[in-house]
Amino acid sequence: MRLTVFCLNDRGLALARSLKDRLPQHAWQEPAGELSLREQVAREWERADGLIFFMASGIVVRLIAPLLRHKAVDPAVLVIDAGGRFVVSLLSGHLGRANELARQVAGALGATPVITTATDVLGKTAVETWAARWGLKIANPEGLVKINGALVRDETIWIYSELPVEMFRGREELCPGKTVFQPLAELPRAPARGATIAITASRWGVPGVDLELVMPSLVVGIGCRRGTAKDTLRQALEGVFARQGWPLAAIQRLASVDLKQEEGGLLKLAGELKVPIEFYHPQELRAVLEAMPHLNKSPFVEKKIGVGAVCEPAAILGSRWGNLLVGKQSRQGVTIAVARARSASSASDPARYGI
Repeated sequence: MRLTVFCLNDRGLALARSLKDRLPQHAWQEPAGELSLREQVAREWERADGLIFFMASGIVVRLIAPLLRHKAVDPAVLVIDAGGRFVVSLLSGHLGRANELARQVAGALGATPVITTATDVLGKTAVETWAARWGLKIANPEGLVKINGALVRDETIWIYSELPVEMFRGREELCPGKTVFQPLAELPRAPARGATIAITASRWGVPGVDLELVMPSLVVGIGCRRGTAKDTLRQALEGVFARQGWPLAAIQRLASVDLKQEEGGLLKLAGELKVPIEFYHPQELRAVLEAMPHLNKSPFVEKKIGVGAVCEPAAILGSRWGNLLVGKQSRQGVTIAVARARSASSASDPARYGI
């Protein structure tokens, strides 16, 4: 995870240094020292996967309150007391992995993790946590409340899967003894159930379920003008996916030309979507155009960056030469193309099963 630590005194700085030494698997980012604390937090809110504060929780609540958007996009937030005795998972416990991070940090500091989410307190596995273990993403976060509520009440969870149900049965079940797996094809014939989940890999937008979990399989190639804002990029992306009836949760990664490696809006979009982004040299993109001469090319783009297209060849490369599902789409200086990856982002690869 990309983590940023904020401290108010020398004691906090010492604990932060110790923490970084003991958890080298994370990418530790430094806040901009020339900014005020409030400005630093606002800047890192869009850059980091998690924020760790060595200070009083009241200070942290006031700092982050104006920044809160949705549990699906907000970063993990931990608060640690000045003595390093307690590590509080304050925000995004499941989707943002704050609970998992709190346990790691507490272990490194010899502290006590403080976790208050009901499923964890009652010894249950939250559906977000279970989904992440399988490489699944949440298509409709509003459905989490009903499913986790059913878990807390020990109610049966009905799961209809586009992936073979055999791969789930008996392996890290969501709620042992209370989880029923059925093929997705059985859903239209099934009677009304209680808490219901659909697992999809290509048949997105399943009606009649409370929660849809998606195996990410789409790669988005993106080209844009210099300085394009993250919101403009997201609007263009949402427009393309809405026309196809696809959830953004189906995105496995983004791809673009390496000239865009420092493009702030693009990096923020990848961070918000919680997906990696890959960049390719113009020569690599040109090789795709030579192999696939039917792809869209622009003399203007060729003159500007040395290759006649970005989004389509980037999507092809990012998908490892998968199928191009949506060719070049343009809006407000943004170009988008979408390809299906040759392999999914989880060990549970739907391609193995002809999906």
